[in-house]
Amino acid sequence: MILYVVSRTVVLTVLLVALHLTIVDCKPALSASQQVSEAEKEIDISNLRIEAFKQSILEQIGDSLPSNVSNVTHSIETKRQKIREFRDYLRSKNDMQHIPDKEEMESESKRVRRTYKGDYKQQRSNPTDLEGPVLFYNIQETLPKDIYRELVVFSATLQLFKKQTNTSASNKTQQSLMNIKVFNVERNENLNLVKGKQISSKTIDVSISGWEAFDISAATQNWIDNPQSNHGLLLSSDTHNITQIVSFAEDTLMLKRLHNHYDEGRDVHLPKHSSDYFIPLLKLDAEERPILKRVKRQAGRRDCTQGDGEDRCCRFRTQINFRDIGWNWVIAPTDYEAFHCEGTCPDRFKMANTFTGIKSTLHKMDPSRFSAPCCIPSSFKPLTILHEDAYNNLVFTDFADMVVQDCKCA
Repeated sequence: MILYVVSRTVVLTVLLVALHLTIVDCKPALSASQQVSEAEKEIDISNLRIEAFKQSILEQIGDSLPSNVSNVTHSIETKRQKIREFRDYLRSKNDMQHIPDKEEMESESKRVRRTYKGDYKQQRSNPTDLEGPVLFYNIQETLPKDIYRELVVFSATLQLFKKQTNTSASNKTQQSLMNIKVFNVERNENLNLVKGKQISSKTIDVSISGWEAFDISAATQNWIDNPQSNHGLLLSSDTHNITQIVSFAEDTLMLKRLHNHYDEGRDVHLPKHSSDYFIPLLKLDAEERPILKRVKRQAGRRDCTQGDGEDRCCRFRTQINFRDIGWNWVIAPTDYEAFHCEGTCPDRFKMANTFTGIKSTLHKMDPSRFSAPCCIPSSFKPLTILHEDAYNNLVFTDFADMVVQDCKCA
C-alpha cells in the first residue's frame, strides 16, 4: 500500500492503520484439523491487529490531539448536535453503515406523549414589549443522558378553544373571521421579554365554538433542546380581543381527564355544553431514539469467520471499539469495522479481472516461475470519524480507502 504524504498528522497516522489491517495474505489453505488448532491463535492475531492499530496511531499522533481529553469542556448538547451533523454528513455521502435502519429504530425507540397545561399571563406591566396574552408551557421532557440518543418532536400542537361570539347579521362574514398569530417570546440584549419570531398563524371562524390547532413543533423542539430559550408564546390578533374569544379558564378535573386520555393515545370526547374547562393545551408527540446505529458483533452474509470451513478468498472482520483502546478523543462512530482479505485463490475463483485467469493458468503450467493469484482488497470506502482536533474543536474527517468493501483474487 502506498502512503500519501499529507500535511495532517492524523491522516498519515490513520493511513498507517490500513497497512496493518488490509495486509494481503497469500498463505495456503489450512486443513480442517489445522483450522481448529489455529482458532486460538487467530484470537491472538486479532488482538495483535488491534494493538498494531493502536500503537501506530499513538506513535504518530504526538501533540496533534488534546493531551488530556477529560479536560475538554464540550457540553453533552454540543456533542449531541455534532453527532446529528455527523449523521447528516454520512447521509449526504450515502454512507449508511452507521445510520439506524427501520428495525433498529422501532426496537430502540421510546414514544413520548404528553398534554401540558398553559400558564396564562395577561401582560400589562410592559405593553411596549409584549401586547397580548402570553402562554407558558413548562416542558418537562429531558434529553437523554446518552449523547448518541435524541428526543425528536413528531408534532406539537397548541390547542385553543374559541368561544362562540354574537355578530350582526349585516356584517356577519367579516366579523366572524379572526386571524390569530402565535409568536415566540424572546429576551433581548437588555434581558427584557419581547415579541420574537412568528411561529404559527391561522384564520378562524368565531361564529361557532370549538377547538383550533396551531402547529408549534419547531418551537417545542427548540425548547427541549435549549430549555433556557423557553419564555412562552405570545398570542396576537389585529381584529379581535383574544381574551374575549379564547377560553383561558381552568378545570383541574377535566385537565386530568385530558392527560389520561392523551397519554394512552385515545381521542378525547368532551361535552359541548360548557367551555369553562377548555384551557389552552399543548399536545406533544415525540420519540426518544438512537442517532447512530450500534455496530452488531456478527459477520454479514458475505463475510467469513475463522473456523467456518471456508478457506477460499474471503473478507474477515476485525471490530475495533475506540473506547476499548482508550481513544476518547473519537466521538463517533464508537466502533470501527476493520476488514482484511484472506484465503486461497483456486482456478477461476473470484477473479478480479481477465488477467487473473491468465496468471492462474501460468501458475499451473510452471509454479516455480509464476505465483498463484492472491486474495486482495478489490474495493474500498472511506472511514469518516467525528473527533477532537488539536485545538479542541469537534470536526469530522474522511480517510480514504480505510474500509475494505470486497475481496478478489488477483
